[in-house]
Amino acid sequence: MSRKVSEIYANDSRLAQKLSQLIKVCDTKIERTLIRERDESEFQLPNDLPADIKQNIITQNKYGIKTIHQVYDQGIAV
Repeated sequence: MSRKVSEIYANDSRLAQKLSQLIKVCDTKIERTLIRERDESEFQLPNDLPADIKQNIITQNKYGIKTIHQVYDQGIAV
């Protein structure tokens, strides 16, 4: 997902809910999507990496997406 779309999605709960419904209807087996903004401290980059490159990596990967799927055990949803 593009950084700009992720940023909009992360800040608009109604859009997030609608997008999750659309994905579910499309039969992806994805029940819900979550996007969260990552803190800079979560990035473990080499110390010798130039600051501008570090900042670019952090900016381009600021948002993380997670998908939630239904789990089944012997054909039964758990």
